[in-house]
Amino acid sequence: MERPHPSRYLQAFRWYRRSRLWVVPSVGAAAALVLAAVTLTVDNVVITNGAPFPFFNGQPDTARTILSLIATSIATLTALVLTVVAVVIQLATQALSPRAVRTFLQDAHSHLTLGTFVTTFTYALVILQQFALTYDDFEANSVTSVSVSVAFVLAVLSLGMFISYVDHILHEARVTSIINRIGDETRQEILQGYRDATEAPAAVHAEVPDRDADDVVLAPHNGVVLEIDVGKLLETAERSDVLVVMVPAVGDFIPTDGRLFEVYGDHRVDRDRLLDTVVIDAERSITQDVPFGFRLLIDIAARSLSPSVNDPTTATQVVDELHDLLRLLGSRSFPTGWHADTGGTPRLCVPQPTWDLYVALAFEEIRHDARDSLQVVRRLQAALEDLLAYLPEDRHPPLRRQRRLLDETVAGSFALEAEQQAARHADRQGIGSGGGFSSDGEDVAGGDGQRVATPAVEATEPVVAPSPADTEKAPP
Repeated sequence: MERPHPSRYLQAFRWYRRSRLWVVPSVGAAAALVLAAVTLTVDNVVITNGAPFPFFNGQPDTARTILSLIATSIATLTALVLTVVAVVIQLATQALSPRAVRTFLQDAHSHLTLGTFVTTFTYALVILQQFALTYDDFEANSVTSVSVSVAFVLAVLSLGMFISYVDHILHEARVTSIINRIGDETRQEILQGYRDATEAPAAVHAEVPDRDADDVVLAPHNGVVLEIDVGKLLETAERSDVLVVMVPAVGDFIPTDGRLFEVYGDHRVDRDRLLDTVVIDAERSITQDVPFGFRLLIDIAARSLSPSVNDPTTATQVVDELHDLLRLLGSRSFPTGWHADTGGTPRLCVPQPTWDLYVALAFEEIRHDARDSLQVVRRLQAALEDLLAYLPEDRHPPLRRQRRLLDETVAGSFALEAEQQAARHADRQGIGSGGGFSSDGEDVAGGDGQRVATPAVEATEPVVAPSPADTEKAPP
């Protein structure tokens, strides 16, 4: 999963910008101060030389009223947006998963909306405070102000951002949008970290020496391994002429003073440089961590299948997304985790998730939680059948294992033979296009949703009961 890696400071700022709501508004407040200084300077030029083109032209009291109204309105909108964000996060935590909160905190639209509001509010306050100083010596009944005109434009822009944000949050707060967003982020990481089988370079294979490491680099603090700069790690190992083996994988928790790197070789290695290549944080992220994308989706499915929620349709939508991700993963080349230098000597080993792990991650927990849900079980059947038909033979063993376990789950969870027969039908809708519910003598649908003819029942002459009149006329 080697890719260009930013510097540590730039990376830290990027994480703060994405996960902290105050970063973009702070930048907006600073920009408002600069903009206010520029427009006030232009106002002084306009007062001296006259306006070269039309701006706000009215009484000073009117200008102050407009600025006060803008500041008050924007403060109200800002409080309303923050309230909406808090409510959406709370509902998402209760209904979906606590891990889904991060998707809202990293929402660029929320950051941009709050940034626009803070920019407008700060600008209006500064202009209002400086208005008397700027026009104090201007004795005319009307003033021409660039600053008020810009404040008016920012107010209209903020109103547009508010309407856009309401529309955005109403759509993005839906469970379908959250599932699709997580799936898209995971899919992007797959495309970056797993190359197509026809384009993948020759894999590097080696073995970790069967002896104690010559040196061990410990973690400075506890947390989750968030990102690894593979290029810098490989360069450090090659420069020191050693073999570096990373103990935890991306996404693993490591305690304080836990074994982070094992170094094999007689030369000394720059420990600080090794530590600079790893980011340890309190919470996992999908970046460089494709299994975490699976985990987010599985958590949503597990919550929807809990007795308190009981929403198997949401779990079916999660299986739809996992199905597509497995199709993409299974058709690509998996890295071995070994990296060689320019001379072909193995210098670095980083643990990598395997195909078996991804299949188990996608099916094990959902199959267990959905053992009583006919809809989800049938959707799992359809996913396994499609993956077995689409992916190459070397990807089949873990899929066959999951299909066998699913059959055993059906046999143990459904007491009636008819229910077991229906549960073993593959259905892309869960219950919709797969069939398996027909009565004896009627048409049934196969796993692909096509109708299957059944033997026709021979028509018989209907039996008619004799009427009372016929019974009286009958001879004794």
